[in-house]
Amino acid sequence: MIYRRLSMILLAGFAAACSQQDKKPRLALSAVVGLWQSDTLRAADASARVYRLRMTGDGMAEFVSEFVGKATTAERGTWDGADSLVRVVVRAEGTASRPTSILLAMRGKALGLTQFDTTAWGPNGLTLYRTTSAPQTPAP
Repeated sequence: MIYRRLSMILLAGFAAACSQQDKKPRLALSAVVGLWQSDTLRAADASARVYRLRMTGDGMAEFVSEFVGKATTAERGTWDGADSLVRVVVRAEGTASRPTSILLAMRGKALGLTQFDTTAWGPNGLTLYRTTSAPQTPAP
Protein backbone atom coordinates (compact mmCIF):
# COMPACT_ATOMS: atom_id res chain seq x y z
CA MET A 1 0.00 0.00 0.00
CA ILE A 2 2.77 2.43 0.92
CA TYR A 3 4.70 1.54 -2.25
CA ARG A 4 1.62 2.03 -4.35
CA ARG A 5 1.01 5.48 -2.84
CA LEU A 6 4.67 6.44 -3.25
CA SER A 7 4.71 5.31 -6.88
CA MET A 8 1.50 7.30 -7.55
CA ILE A 9 3.07 10.43 -6.03
CA LEU A 10 6.25 9.99 -8.06
CA LEU A 11 4.26 9.39 -11.24
CA ALA A 12 2.15 12.50 -10.63
CA GLY A 13 5.30 14.59 -10.04
CA PHE A 14 6.90 13.28 -13.22
CA ALA A 15 3.76 14.02 -15.24
CA ALA A 16 3.62 17.57 -13.84
CA ALA A 17 7.27 18.16 -14.72
CA CYS A 18 6.72 16.91 -18.27
CA SER A 19 3.68 19.12 -18.76
CA GLN A 20 5.66 22.16 -17.54
CA GLN A 21 8.35 21.35 -20.11
CA ASP A 22 5.76 21.65 -22.88
CA LYS A 23 4.61 25.05 -21.56
CA LYS A 24 7.88 26.89 -22.19
CA PRO A 25 7.09 30.03 -24.13
CA ARG A 26 8.06 29.71 -27.77
CA LEU A 27 10.20 32.39 -29.32
CA ALA A 28 8.31 34.78 -31.54
CA LEU A 29 9.07 34.05 -35.18
CA SER A 30 9.86 37.72 -35.70
CA ALA A 31 12.65 37.44 -33.13
CA VAL A 32 14.40 34.62 -34.99
CA VAL A 33 13.38 34.34 -38.64
CA GLY A 34 15.81 35.92 -41.09
CA LEU A 35 19.49 35.98 -41.93
CA TRP A 36 22.14 36.14 -39.19
CA GLN A 37 25.85 36.63 -39.85
CA SER A 38 29.06 36.62 -37.83
CA ASP A 39 31.71 39.28 -37.91
CA THR A 40 34.64 38.52 -40.20
CA LEU A 41 36.80 36.15 -38.16
CA ARG A 42 40.42 35.05 -38.37
CA ALA A 43 41.11 31.71 -40.04
CA ALA A 44 44.23 29.55 -39.91
CA ASP A 45 44.12 28.42 -43.54
CA ALA A 46 42.21 31.24 -45.27
CA SER A 47 42.29 35.02 -45.29
CA ALA A 48 39.16 35.11 -43.10
CA ARG A 49 35.98 33.22 -42.31
CA VAL A 50 32.34 34.24 -42.05
CA TYR A 51 29.33 32.25 -40.81
CA ARG A 52 25.73 32.83 -41.89
CA LEU A 53 22.57 31.28 -40.49
CA ARG A 54 19.22 31.63 -42.27
CA MET A 55 16.09 30.55 -40.40
CA THR A 56 12.66 30.49 -42.03
CA GLY A 57 9.18 30.67 -40.58
CA ASP A 58 8.53 27.01 -41.40
CA GLY A 59 11.38 25.82 -39.14
CA MET A 60 14.02 25.32 -41.85
CA ALA A 61 17.63 26.40 -41.32
CA GLU A 62 20.74 26.83 -43.46
CA PHE A 63 24.18 27.29 -41.88
CA VAL A 64 26.91 28.51 -44.24
CA SER A 65 30.63 28.51 -43.42
CA GLU A 66 32.66 30.66 -45.79
CA PHE A 67 36.43 30.50 -45.76
CA VAL A 68 37.15 33.67 -47.75
CA GLY A 69 39.12 32.91 -50.91
CA LYS A 70 38.55 29.18 -50.43
CA ALA A 71 35.60 26.86 -49.89
CA THR A 72 32.07 27.66 -48.80
CA THR A 73 30.02 24.87 -47.22
CA ALA A 74 26.29 24.85 -46.65
CA GLU A 75 24.48 22.65 -44.15
CA ARG A 76 20.70 22.43 -44.07
CA GLY A 77 18.25 21.28 -41.45
CA THR A 78 15.78 22.64 -38.93
CA TRP A 79 15.55 25.03 -36.01
CA ASP A 80 13.30 25.30 -32.96
CA GLY A 81 13.22 27.77 -30.10
CA ALA A 82 11.81 28.26 -26.61
CA ASP A 83 12.51 30.82 -23.90
CA SER A 84 15.60 32.62 -25.21
CA LEU A 85 17.22 29.51 -26.73
CA VAL A 86 17.41 28.40 -30.36
CA ARG A 87 18.54 24.90 -31.31
CA VAL A 88 19.68 24.43 -34.90
CA VAL A 89 20.30 20.92 -36.29
CA VAL A 90 21.93 20.83 -39.72
CA ARG A 91 23.76 18.35 -41.94
CA ALA A 92 25.96 18.84 -45.00
CA GLU A 93 24.09 17.99 -48.18
CA GLY A 94 24.95 14.81 -50.01
CA THR A 95 26.84 13.28 -47.10
CA ALA A 96 26.16 10.69 -44.47
CA SER A 97 27.89 12.84 -41.83
CA ARG A 98 26.42 13.20 -38.38
CA PRO A 99 24.12 16.19 -37.96
CA THR A 100 25.58 19.25 -36.27
CA SER A 101 23.55 20.56 -33.34
CA ILE A 102 24.08 24.19 -32.34
CA LEU A 103 22.52 25.74 -29.22
CA LEU A 104 22.28 29.53 -29.36
CA ALA A 105 20.91 32.06 -26.88
CA MET A 106 19.32 35.42 -27.66
CA ARG A 107 21.63 38.09 -26.20
CA GLY A 108 20.02 41.42 -26.91
CA LYS A 109 19.98 41.66 -30.70
CA ALA A 110 22.51 38.86 -31.19
CA LEU A 111 22.58 35.07 -31.09
CA GLY A 112 25.52 33.47 -29.29
CA LEU A 113 26.65 29.89 -28.79
CA THR A 114 25.86 28.62 -25.29
CA GLN A 115 27.68 25.28 -25.33
CA PHE A 116 30.64 24.87 -27.65
CA ASP A 117 33.98 23.23 -28.20
CA THR A 118 36.68 25.88 -27.72
CA THR A 119 39.01 23.97 -30.05
CA ALA A 120 36.45 24.41 -32.85
CA TRP A 121 35.02 27.87 -32.04
CA GLY A 122 37.76 29.52 -29.98
CA PRO A 123 37.41 30.82 -26.43
CA ASN A 124 34.64 33.30 -27.32
CA GLY A 125 32.48 30.94 -29.34
CA LEU A 126 30.39 32.39 -32.15
CA THR A 127 28.10 35.42 -32.16
CA LEU A 128 25.69 36.08 -35.01
CA TYR A 129 24.01 39.41 -35.79
CA ARG A 130 20.78 39.87 -37.73
CA THR A 131 21.24 41.20 -41.24
CA THR A 132 17.63 40.77 -42.46
CA SER A 133 14.46 40.07 -40.55
CA ALA A 134 12.68 38.11 -43.24
CA PRO A 135 13.83 35.41 -45.61
CA GLN A 136 14.89 36.90 -48.91
CA THR A 137 13.15 35.59 -51.97
CA PRO A 138 14.90 35.53 -55.34
CA ALA A 139 13.81 38.11 -57.87
CA PRO A 140 11.70 36.71 -60.75
